[in-house]
Amino acid sequence: REAAREREREAEKEREEIREIQREVERQKAAEENERLELLGMASSKLQVIMDDFIRRTDDEFEEHQAKQRKLEENSALIRQRVEDLEREKGKLLVIEEHLGQAEEQMRAWKAAREAKGDRPVEELVGYSDALSRQLFKCTSEDKAIEDALFALDKALANETVDCKRYLQLVAKYSKQQFFVKELANKIVAKRRQLGVF
Repeated sequence: REAAREREREAEKEREEIREIQREVERQKAAEENERLELLGMASSKLQVIMDDFIRRTDDEFEEHQAKQRKLEENSALIRQRVEDLEREKGKLLVIEEHLGQAEEQMRAWKAAREAKGDRPVEELVGYSDALSRQLFKCTSEDKAIEDALFALDKALANETVDCKRYLQLVAKYSKQQFFVKELANKIVAKRRQLGVF
């Protein structure tokens, strides 16, 4: 009997050791599962951060693209409007050019008719009462000549026979010259008034 009880105790002890081993295995499995879940949570959080940053950058790029698109559309509308304005202005200038051409032809015909009849040249019909009137006539003629030159420059620019840089240089030159001519004419008029001519 004693031997039987001893064997029973040994068997119980072995069974307890087996149960302890099983519990240790269960604890290790639980620890591994917790570690796996923790790593999975960290990976999920990191992935969420990456996704949020990607969405934010994508939204910013989309907004920037939309802003550029709106700006392009606005500029395109402005360009179309400017082209329409220039076309209307071109039409007006062509009408003016046609009228000036007709007037020039009429003047040439009138001058030719006078010369054919033996009349004095138009240039000799203009008389000057004094030196100031002669100078004033010269200033007025020069002013009108500059206006014709500026008009010709506008036409040349429209026809692209002169580049923009050269156009601006000549306009600045003639405008400055015209300013001094007008200033001289104003001084002559003031002097004539002072003398009681006007």
